[in-house]
Amino acid sequence: MAAGGHPYAAKPGHHKTRGSEREEIPVNLHQKGLFLVEAANGGLRAYTLLMITDLAMVSKNSPGQMLLFVANRETGEPVTGAATVVFNNHQETARGSTDASGVSMMTFGKIKVQDAIMVARSGDDVAATSLESWWFGDSSATGVVGYIYTDRPVYRPTHEVQFKGILRAQRAGQFSLDLPGPVTVQVTDPTRKTVYQEKLDLSPFDSFHGSLTLSTLAALGVYQIAAHVGDPSVYGAFEVQEYKKPEFEVTVSTDKPRYLEGETSAATIEARYYFGAPVASGKVKYSVFRSNYQFPYWQILWGDEEFFGDEGEGGYEPAYYGQEISQGTGQLDAQGRLTVKIPSGRTSATVGTAAQPPHT
Repeated sequence: MAAGGHPYAAKPGHHKTRGSEREEIPVNLHQKGLFLVEAANGGLRAYTLLMITDLAMVSKNSPGQMLLFVANRETGEPVTGAATVVFNNHQETARGSTDASGVSMMTFGKIKVQDAIMVARSGDDVAATSLESWWFGDSSATGVVGYIYTDRPVYRPTHEVQFKGILRAQRAGQFSLDLPGPVTVQVTDPTRKTVYQEKLDLSPFDSFHGSLTLSTLAALGVYQIAAHVGDPSVYGAFEVQEYKKPEFEVTVSTDKPRYLEGETSAATIEARYYFGAPVASGKVKYSVFRSNYQFPYWQILWGDEEFFGDEGEGGYEPAYYGQEISQGTGQLDAQGRLTVKIPSGRTSATVGTAAQPPHT
């Protein structure tokens, strides 16, 4: 690290890891300035800047112009008379100073900006920032914007995918219908393999549509739709998933709706196939949750009969929330049932389950 021409070396303890490495290095620097940080490993070098300053700088650009705003980073007040310099591709491109509002406006003309570095200085305070060349795109050039969508978001293998795209030419912030056709539409699967590519004509409203049928071996995951209009492209996406509906239903019931403190409740877990047969000898994993009990005062206030069951208890479904107090596993009997004993306290309990049919 060089500080005002004097190198400062920091040697932290090195921890060898795979991939990227991160080290926090204490730096014994207290004076204001702009410092160059160098990281070296054999013949490899990497650099960044370290600033100790009371200045903050914000940059805003447009083709051929750069606006810099310089302020005190603690108070936010604009800094007047700060010297500003813009470097382009390591060469000084423009120089100026901030006005009473802390703004410095500079013009480049028709210079092609490669990589820009902006520096502001006021007394001993220095601030710097940079912009990559792609920030300086010409807004007067014609671009393409659009939206691509499908008739539904998720498909299964062998299904037909119908897609449509709407495109617009964009120039100087204005949209128009003067895009040249046709457009090349390409669909790629999650492995980046092209599964569809066609040239499609544009309608008078700069829209297009098409379809493709997924194969029986279609890869599962997210597919990308790209519409290429020359160099610009517009993208959309859809998913392919293999859906398998549940084969059985799991329910939990108790022998009575309410228990007093100290009583042991009996929760029966039952699993049945949708065609009616029990999931005999199925494996079960269950969790018991505990939460505070709230007296159903609304029954007294409003007397709504919808809240009452056969024994005058609440008929609402409990949610799985609160503190998990126990877990367990078990096996269903020949009738597809398993009874779990739960000691009760001054709280309410709910049972969450996951069942698995026996392997055949």
